[in-house]
Amino acid sequence: MNEKLKEKKIVFSEEIDSTISGFALVITFIVIGIFLIFNKEYFGNQIVSAVIQWLFIIIGCLGFATEISKINKGMGIKGIDNSIIGIVLIMIWAGIYYCIKHWIGNVLGFVILIIGLYGGCRGILEFIYSIIKIGKEKKKEQKNELNVMKEIILMLSEMAGMGLIVIQILQATKVI
Repeated sequence: MNEKLKEKKIVFSEEIDSTISGFALVITFIVIGIFLIFNKEYFGNQIVSAVIQWLFIIIGCLGFATEISKINKGMGIKGIDNSIIGIVLIMIWAGIYYCIKHWIGNVLGFVILIIGLYGGCRGILEFIYSIIKIGKEKKKEQKNELNVMKEIILMLSEMAGMGLIVIQILQATKVI
C-alpha cells in the first residue's frame, strides 16, 4: 500500500532536459526583447534600451535556430539553422539600413546582407535537398510516404513560426 502512495517522479533524459532549458532561454531572451520594444525608457535612455532590446531578440532568434537544429538532427533534415541565421542577419541589415543613413552604415550593412543572404539561401537549398534525399530513402525502404509529409509539415511549421516571430518584431518596431 505504501508503494501506491509513493510519489511517481518523472525523469527527463539529459537530451530532453537540455532542449527544455534551451527553449526556455530562447523564450526568455525574445520576451525580454519584446518587453523592451514597448518600454523604450526602461534603462533611462532610448538608445541603450534599443541596443539591449535588439541584442536580446537576435540572441533569442539564434538560440531558436540552435535548438531547432538539435531537434532536427535525428530526422536528418538540414538547413533550418542556416536559414534562421540568414533571416536574423537580414533583419540586422534592415535595421542598419533604416536607422543609419550614412555610407559607413551602408558598408557595414552590405557585408551583413551578403552573409545573411548566403546563409539563408544555403539553408533553403540544404532543406530542400534533405527532404528530397529523405523521400528517396523512404521509398527505398518502402515506408509510408505519410511520414515524409509529416516531417515536411513539421519543418515548415517551425519555419513559419520563426517567420511569424520575425514579422511581429518588425511590425512592433515599425520597420514594416
